[in-house]
Amino acid sequence: MMKERIQNILLGLKVSVTRWKTYRPFMAATTSARQVQLDLLQELLQANASTRFGQEHGFAGIQSPEDYAQAVSIQGYDSLQPYIEEQSRDPESHALVSEPFLFHNVTSGTTSQSKFIPVTSRVLKALQRSQDLMVYLQQKAVPGAYAGKVLGIASPAEEGVNEHGITIGSASGRFYKNMPQVVASKYVVPYPVLEITDHEWKYYTVVLCALQHPDITYFATANPSTVLKLVSILNERRLDLWRDLNTRKVVGLDARYHPLPDTIHACVRPTADRLATLQPLLCGTAPLASETLWPQLRLFSTWIGGSCGVALKAARYAFPASTEIIDLGYIASEIRATVTTDPIGQAGLPTFQDNFFEFVQKDAWENKLPQFLLLDALEIGQEYYIFITTFGGLYRYNMNDIILVTGYQGECPLIRFVQKGKGVCNITGEKLYEGQVLQAIDTWGVACQHVQAVADVEQARYVVYAELSEDTPYTEEASSRVLDDALQVLNLEYRDKRSSGRLHALTCRFMKPGALQAIKAHAVASGQREGQFKTVLLQYRADLDFDFEAWSR
Repeated sequence: MMKERIQNILLGLKVSVTRWKTYRPFMAATTSARQVQLDLLQELLQANASTRFGQEHGFAGIQSPEDYAQAVSIQGYDSLQPYIEEQSRDPESHALVSEPFLFHNVTSGTTSQSKFIPVTSRVLKALQRSQDLMVYLQQKAVPGAYAGKVLGIASPAEEGVNEHGITIGSASGRFYKNMPQVVASKYVVPYPVLEITDHEWKYYTVVLCALQHPDITYFATANPSTVLKLVSILNERRLDLWRDLNTRKVVGLDARYHPLPDTIHACVRPTADRLATLQPLLCGTAPLASETLWPQLRLFSTWIGGSCGVALKAARYAFPASTEIIDLGYIASEIRATVTTDPIGQAGLPTFQDNFFEFVQKDAWENKLPQFLLLDALEIGQEYYIFITTFGGLYRYNMNDIILVTGYQGECPLIRFVQKGKGVCNITGEKLYEGQVLQAIDTWGVACQHVQAVADVEQARYVVYAELSEDTPYTEEASSRVLDDALQVLNLEYRDKRSSGRLHALTCRFMKPGALQAIKAHAVASGQREGQFKTVLLQYRADLDFDFEAWSR
């Protein structure tokens, strides 16, 4: 008890420093957010004017955002990749940025192979500030969230080295590995567990570590589908878990899965009291969830927007009713774009002191009539595509993400991630959006572990594949009618195309149990980051490389 009291005092001091050093200046700067952005753009351009990219695009002569937009076209990874490759091969070339690359952050790529995003010293410092700010804001929103133990899951800091000797890994893993001891001592999953190479063994060991601590008050993981995986392990491997807790060893885990397996076995050290509590639970047959095992859980932080919302609804039952859920923020491997300052509206302020932002109203971008706006020119209630410029060399980079403006703090908008830009399909002119599919699923009201909506152009219809998380009285036929009717209400063009017969009725297909895990395994094998797995909810069938029909009942 004394150790925990000291830990909380030291953590409180750290959070207090963040309040005065980071939070208060951040909030004060929102009153002049536009000028902060203009100054930041000039600083960034001047710092990189001598790079090959900067010289080719005339950074030295750019005086305004309008000049910048005129000089630099919208970029994607493919257009920047040659510069990234050149500077990776020859650091002295400074092809992209004036700073050296510390490592490459690997994207989770929703539909393509992984991409390698440069991380510089300045970028890493900005990410650390945002991380500290998030901890402060979560403490502020949910007092006591960090009072007990912390269950956090991240990707490894290092996952390899490329042919040029640059480390490939994740920034979140680096923070986890190098966190101050006062913080690390509160985490129930030691960093070496995150380095287990086999995902099944990794999550199994995470559960083993978590089971040893009844006083977990905070749980964070990027994708809520991870919760479903952990609950599945709890219930399907309960006797294996009980065996390993008693033998104090992860039976079967050896050098094939971790270079130092003894460091993993050392993580299994339950107390006699905890074993006594766990015996009737793990040796029984009643369904297990965190409500039973970790009743003190106060805060779950995860991605909430887009397709993650489907898994979150299925995962919610696993937590105590009193557990608060707060969005991790709009975060990607390319950028930490927001910190959640409005936990009720699940929206946050952009990281405007570290990154330059441009926006285009959704319809204007999709109609190829873009008008680029700075953050102080956005309208509440409107949706926008977002374009970023970072000190890591992403210049006017198209995130292909849609955000919603929910309010303002000074001159700075509060924004929330809505969906991927690719989450829109058009078979006969209906322009169906991922957000509309999500609303239709809400109307349906059936708890699902995973949903994939598919635009079948050849059949002129949409197909919704759903892995149910519980039994439902709905048949596939009835579900098809409910979803189709809901979309006709939500999208007038969809209704018109259905009425005219140009678009056929939606079909709902129930998937076999385990489909989500199969989809995830397939995505990881194709290059996605396992720890940041996510999907595009709505896609064209031609763009899918997973056989959903094979997993249909």
